[in-house]
Amino acid sequence: MNFDTYMNENKLDIAYSLLESAKIVPRFNERIEGLGDNLSSFVEDELICLVDYLVALVSKGEESFGALYIGEKAKMAYEPGATALHRYETIKKLLLKDKEIILDHIGESVFPEQVEMATKAFDALLTDLNNASGKELSVLFIGDCLFLDVVSFLTGHLAKRGVMLTPHFMTEKNPIKIKMDLAKLDTDSFDIVFYSPLSYDFNNDFSKLVGWKNALLSSRKRKSIVDKIFNDISPVISQLASQFSIPIFIHNTAAVIRSETSDKHIFIRNLATQHNRTKARELVDKKLSEALTDNNNRTYKHLYKFDEQLYLETTSAIKLGEFFYHSKLQHPAKIGALIAKSYDIICDTYINLLKKKLIVCDLDNTLWDGIIGEGKVSHHIEKQNLLKRLKNKGVVLAIASKNDPKNIHWDGGVLNDDDFVFKHINWAPKIGAFPKMQASLNLKMKDFVFIDDRVDERLFVKKSYPEINVLDALDTQTWNMFAIWESMLDEKGAKDRTQLYLERAKRNDFVQDNKTAEASEEELFGTLGLKISIKDATIDDLPRATELINRTNQFNMQGSRTSLSEMKKWHNSPTHHIITTNLKDNFGDMGCVSVLVAEEQSDTVTVSIFVLSCRVFGFKVETAILNKVKSIAAEKHASVTGIHTETMYNGPCKNTYEENGFTLKDAHWNYEISDAAIPNPTWMEFIE
Repeated sequence: MNFDTYMNENKLDIAYSLLESAKIVPRFNERIEGLGDNLSSFVEDELICLVDYLVALVSKGEESFGALYIGEKAKMAYEPGATALHRYETIKKLLLKDKEIILDHIGESVFPEQVEMATKAFDALLTDLNNASGKELSVLFIGDCLFLDVVSFLTGHLAKRGVMLTPHFMTEKNPIKIKMDLAKLDTDSFDIVFYSPLSYDFNNDFSKLVGWKNALLSSRKRKSIVDKIFNDISPVISQLASQFSIPIFIHNTAAVIRSETSDKHIFIRNLATQHNRTKARELVDKKLSEALTDNNNRTYKHLYKFDEQLYLETTSAIKLGEFFYHSKLQHPAKIGALIAKSYDIICDTYINLLKKKLIVCDLDNTLWDGIIGEGKVSHHIEKQNLLKRLKNKGVVLAIASKNDPKNIHWDGGVLNDDDFVFKHINWAPKIGAFPKMQASLNLKMKDFVFIDDRVDERLFVKKSYPEINVLDALDTQTWNMFAIWESMLDEKGAKDRTQLYLERAKRNDFVQDNKTAEASEEELFGTLGLKISIKDATIDDLPRATELINRTNQFNMQGSRTSLSEMKKWHNSPTHHIITTNLKDNFGDMGCVSVLVAEEQSDTVTVSIFVLSCRVFGFKVETAILNKVKSIAAEKHASVTGIHTETMYNGPCKNTYEENGFTLKDAHWNYEISDAAIPNPTWMEFIE
């Protein structure tokens, strides 16, 4: 008797033994005790699948079943209100108990080889879960049971990356009720939203549209039905766009056919409905694209299409609907596994790339194929195009390459020298480049991404600077993540940060060249031609203002973070002021360099948020901005209250209030209008 045969013949007995594991979870323990001797349905619904998953994992080495095993344990460990760390500790306890029970059943004397394999399988799952302790990702899933399949796979995928998934499900099908439920949510508690409006049977009208009875539907009637469907979906999309400032991914549909009947019937059903489903997919994709464009234009770019139809380029709708496993409660299909892999890359990008500011690139066998010092190379055009697009959306590029600078050329490539703000091209160790970049660009190591084809170089950098995200230039997933990163950035209103850094370097060089012991600030800065504009933010200014607040660490009075929806509330509030400051000089336009949020209260104007870009440190822009706030307070015959909360990074703004005439009182900085005025810097020209 082999292992598979033994496990299958003893499946029910083993599943009953797993009741001891289930009892670890209080709600399951109560349920089990309440059932008494009537446990058969519970065992069949909740536990037999675990035996089947383990057999597939151990005997066939199918990793998908390992992910499904963790997914079932994650469902079991779910407790409303429990922390992610508590839930994952419970999952580990469940796995350890399962391991003990299973190994006790099969026994080393009967199947020594399979015991070793089962031990390794459990240990691998536990290793993944032990890694998942540093980061938590809270995700809102709006859709049907497709997401139960996806989360089963995704929990294991993210665990390998050291991420704990906290899923929240919204399964209500009524769009009016969905909107009501969304309005009740604390939007700040989520990181990403995934909405699948047409998966499986989540939308009855769409299920009927692609069913048997509508196989011969006219194009006019088909369009009418899709229009009606989007009359329900579009208000939900609009509410998501307005309510959330986080990334929102909305599915079109692959219109899969699930394997619920015989192969012959599925083939006939596919053939009969293929034309109608294809046309319906096209209409849905078009309507969704229009809805996303309209809502992103109305707010800002944070809604993205999740394109299920890409899967149809490599497989069929029938294959996508094939079940990995099917029982009363568990029916994971291939499309769920594929979506989970795509979600995994999206989540990894969100966590580890979206807020990065600089990509440090190796050259040989990274941006081109070959070693440029040894002859002709072949440029990676697609990769360079992708980096160019990231640059155009505000991500800065640099080089760290062991090479002779005179050998470097870009003939036949897309990038060129002007696309990089810092170039470390010599034979010295690459790790020496990073502190120089940090000092020159005034960035933190956590803002860096480093890509290199060599394992040793990546290890050296990661060991020296663990905050840096280090990626393999030869791994396709690296470039897939870069593509998602690029798609999630908004080109509209984005400043060319490469140009800003180059202008900053010229500005700093100019100041240093003209700096003498006798030169006053007025003489020194007066030659820069500084022009400043301080004004109340318009609605169109809010996305950039929100971004600046969330990206700024050094001059950020309270380490503040906000959302576009919160900024809009302040913008519409009669007692709030959102003040933005733009600066330019002879070297270029620096754009928006500061955001200040102040609230009028009974006898004071309180500054709750105050951030200033590091590229304008030293010009005393903060004095001009605070003088604007003082003038607002003077009109109200009020004082000004400034709040400073010390963080790990905001040392540069520590003395700002004191230097601008404020006095410390009851842990806050206070300025009375009768206090001596601090004049505006004379080297600035104030413009509208």
